[in-house]
Amino acid sequence: MFGLGDMSSARETGGDLVIEYHGDRLVPPELCRLLYRLVPKDHHVPVRFHNRRRKDVHGEMKRLPLGTCYFKHRRRPSHIDINLNPIYKASWYRHYPYTWSPSAFVWRMLLEVCLHEFGHVATSDTALKMNQHEYHGEYGRVYEATERLADEWMERRLSRYLADDPRMGQPRYITGYLGARLLEVRSHAEGKRSGRLYSAYIKETRCRKTGAQLSAGNVLMELKVDPCYYTNAYEVLRRASKDVGIDYTDGAGRRHKLYTWGDVSILARRLEERAKELVPRDDTFVPRTYVPGIDGDSEGDLHSSRVIFSEEVDEADFPDPGLPF
Repeated sequence: MFGLGDMSSARETGGDLVIEYHGDRLVPPELCRLLYRLVPKDHHVPVRFHNRRRKDVHGEMKRLPLGTCYFKHRRRPSHIDINLNPIYKASWYRHYPYTWSPSAFVWRMLLEVCLHEFGHVATSDTALKMNQHEYHGEYGRVYEATERLADEWMERRLSRYLADDPRMGQPRYITGYLGARLLEVRSHAEGKRSGRLYSAYIKETRCRKTGAQLSAGNVLMELKVDPCYYTNAYEVLRRASKDVGIDYTDGAGRRHKLYTWGDVSILARRLEERAKELVPRDDTFVPRTYVPGIDGDSEGDLHSSRVIFSEEVDEADFPDPGLPF
């Protein structure tokens, strides 16, 4: 039977149970409070957090989806499952093989998946008018349309919130199960002096000291300006960042520009205005797996794999496995 986690994060208004969290000790308490703020009460359903590794509770040896929205008799949403291990893994491939501050991308992926699943709840009236047999039969038009509805709802909620909090609610230290996974990376990286994990650890340290979340390279990749294609991408970004971002000087006296998620939309407009300043590389670009001059990293410590972003499931199809947290 599923155990109920710390109920303090589920009781936000006068002691009334608003969102029922199961296994919420696995995630930062800031996430539970933030979901309560971002999700309208009409769309509140129970949320269950899992840290199991594989989808083998029903005899199926395959990868877990990032999240699943369950429906009662294919009519109304009943609850949401959030799977932390595939979320953690997927966050490492957002801009693979570039490196970043792991905490920022883990937090964003976690929040996006949660809001995406609530997006299924919010858009269920529209989605259920489509042929849901086709949704479950193949990843075709109905699947894409259903997921797009949830994505658009999620993006609207995030964009509104970013106007108030450029850090997207990320705590300075991520706790819970994902925090433990991040500590593993840090422990592994501290014994190195080069490599992708060491580079990620350095960026994590800089961001933690300053309250930032992204490096200049992360911002460029978010804006789909690959430095491999341009000789002066970083220079143009720095000119566009005149009054945006956080200045940081490392122990060797080198200056760095760091950013938050809220800075990305501002820089998107400014770089669009400066697009003509970008100078394409003369040499023929070869798709890379590793470019020392850009990353300062060794070859990949991780290997890419496909992870299904989301699923909508009727709870009658999969009975409650009754696993303890």
